[in-house]
Amino acid sequence: PAINAIITVGSVYGLLLYIPSGTYYCYSSIYSTRGNISIFGDGALTTLKLPDNAGNVNCHFNFYSAAGLSNFVLKDFVLDGNMANGNTTFANSGIMFPSVNNVKISGLLVKNYSNVGIYANHYSAPTSATTNFTIEDSEVLNIGAHGIIMPYVNGGLLDNVTVKSTGWHKISINAAGEGINRDWAKSCSNLRINKCKI
Repeated sequence: PAINAIITVGSVYGLLLYIPSGTYYCYSSIYSTRGNISIFGDGALTTLKLPDNAGNVNCHFNFYSAAGLSNFVLKDFVLDGNMANGNTTFANSGIMFPSVNNVKISGLLVKNYSNVGIYANHYSAPTSATTNFTIEDSEVLNIGAHGIIMPYVNGGLLDNVTVKSTGWHKISINAAGEGINRDWAKSCSNLRINKCKI
């Protein structure tokens, strides 16, 4: 709730939010209805974690209400869905960025979510394409369903990204190849994948 309050006030003019070292327990989704937001931490020393047996509460960045907005950066922290300790609802996902522009996810570890690690856009009937979506120098580990979903993305880059231990597909896009979903034939253009491990 405290992070949401800061985002709501700060993002009127843009927001640069630093989360110092420590483990912070999430008791609600982190969301925004505005763009121009940069949130960063101290790498592996900063963790946002869902408490044990949290029920229908999620510890994720949910930007569904920001559709059509631009300029989001998430950098250098850990998101932990704590799936092993009673958090197995299908809604338990890490990051959701549907129909936004200019997103960079860098230096993140997204782990232990029962559904999806990172959504670049929703896989069915999004408002519009997500554009210029970058994930770099990041890991997505121990995910119950899909590691990364990137349908309806125009201008995407996965650079030095590791996706391991997923229940279904590691990366779901309109492409073919080991670990890449062939089933959801959604419109995805100008996507580059470089130095990724799946």
